[in-house]
Amino acid sequence: MKPSGVPSYFRLPKLTYRVWRVWRRNLDVFMKTYKVNFIPSLLEPLFYLVGLGLGLGGFVQPQEGLSYIVFIASSLVAITMMYSSFFECTYACFFRM
Repeated sequence: MKPSGVPSYFRLPKLTYRVWRVWRRNLDVFMKTYKVNFIPSLLEPLFYLVGLGLGLGGFVQPQEGLSYIVFIASSLVAITMMYSSFFECTYACFFRM
């Protein structure tokens, strides 16, 4: 513990101006490509919900008062977030190969 009473692992690291330049560059790139990056991530769970929820949901009977659409909606959002993050992390490696 440091003399100030705050443990060293709770302190913010000292950041240089380079960190802010990288952050600003990433913000500029995101602002140029936000439609391409944001809209598919927003629409993908809706497509899954329509396809699996309404299409397949018509064949599945409610179990214990829980409809199929309520059951599958949260998992579809979670799956979409996992796919999006996986793609975001691996696309650069794939592109460079």
